[in-house]
Amino acid sequence: MVQSFHSFEKIVASFVIIFLIGFLMLRTKQSKTPVWVVMALSSSIMVFSNLVPPDEIINSIDFEVILFLLGMFSIVAVIEQSGLLAYSISKIIKFAKNNSVYKISIFLSLGVGIFSAFLINDTLAFMGAPIIFALARVIKIDPKPLFFVMAFAITIGSVMSPIGNPQNMLITTQSGLKAPFLEFFLYLGIPTLLNLLITPIIILRSYRIKNDKKVEYLNTFEGEIKNKNDAVLGVLALLGIITALIVNDILSIGGNILFSNRGVIPFVVATLTYFFLSNPRNVLRGIDFGAIIFFITMFITMNGVWKSGLFQGLFNTLVPGPENVFESYFAIVFLSLTVSQFISNVPFTKLFTSYLILAGYTSNHTYAWLSLSMASTIAGNLTILGAASNIIILEGLESRYRFTTSFFEFLKLGVVVTLVNLAIYSPFLIFGAYIS
Repeated sequence: MVQSFHSFEKIVASFVIIFLIGFLMLRTKQSKTPVWVVMALSSSIMVFSNLVPPDEIINSIDFEVILFLLGMFSIVAVIEQSGLLAYSISKIIKFAKNNSVYKISIFLSLGVGIFSAFLINDTLAFMGAPIIFALARVIKIDPKPLFFVMAFAITIGSVMSPIGNPQNMLITTQSGLKAPFLEFFLYLGIPTLLNLLITPIIILRSYRIKNDKKVEYLNTFEGEIKNKNDAVLGVLALLGIITALIVNDILSIGGNILFSNRGVIPFVVATLTYFFLSNPRNVLRGIDFGAIIFFITMFITMNGVWKSGLFQGLFNTLVPGPENVFESYFAIVFLSLTVSQFISNVPFTKLFTSYLILAGYTSNHTYAWLSLSMASTIAGNLTILGAASNIIILEGLESRYRFTTSFFEFLKLGVVVTLVNLAIYSPFLIFGAYIS
């Protein structure tokens, strides 16, 4: 009887995973159905099948991550609606005036990548289409290389910060890292900047674009600050969050931590910021509540998948104990890159963090958690389905400018870029693991 029940659990979990994979593979053609709707349906299946009993729903949700997202989405909405984000990016682009196509692409990569480390990366993706098309028109090249530069830069840049993307925050809250902000930048800062410099060169050379062309006129993408008061508040709030996280990390090294639940810091700062905004209701409308619903229902769905035991056999076979640094690093990277292509990187990260904790990985095994962060994030560079930001940029280009690229064209370039990314990140992480 018990065995048949476990079989039923695995059947349900398998159905949900296949359902999610099928949707993710077809979502570029079915954009009218948001991902959060499908994840919400998946969570309902888990509840109705009793893999996640109703009494366990609340305990399945990581509210620290939810509060983090609400706080960061609020601050990002302030910065975006005030016009500061568009203004900053237009200044970065104009700074490349009178330079070559290669320098412009590198400026774009560095600028977008650094922004992506401190703002939720999908926000920059929404601005991707107009930036790419404006630049391509003035430089007089195919928009595809610039699409790849921006898509890869958004993904790569978000690696080096615990607030750069949702999976990093998930790892931060689940792993118990003692000083995540400092550890992320110490291990991942330099290799991320190197990747942001090298990746656009790889892309332009793959499209055989020469480096002998100067661009004299670069004002096709104009950005202006619409509300100075809100722009200042947005900057102060973001600086406040970063400062609080760094101070909290420094204090935690000495055992005097202020916030053990770091995810509440952006939420607290955001709640204070709302009071001083010109129009807080407009900012609230700018929050991506679909993403919030996605994460709430994703936690429920992945709890059901975890309880079914569907992936434990695979993980047990491939992942050694934390004492085997070299082997575990490559196992974490391999699983992150492959499984993320099927169930997306955030659900994979939720599943895999649960496994690593069970397998004995603690906050002292910094290399393992940062390897997971790096690999699950750059999984978005491997295929067009690997990161939501890829889809967001491409959908904007398709709907506004009738531009598109195929799954296999992305894969062809993505394999090269991902391998180069790994070649740069790996020495830093492996060396850091042995000296820590």
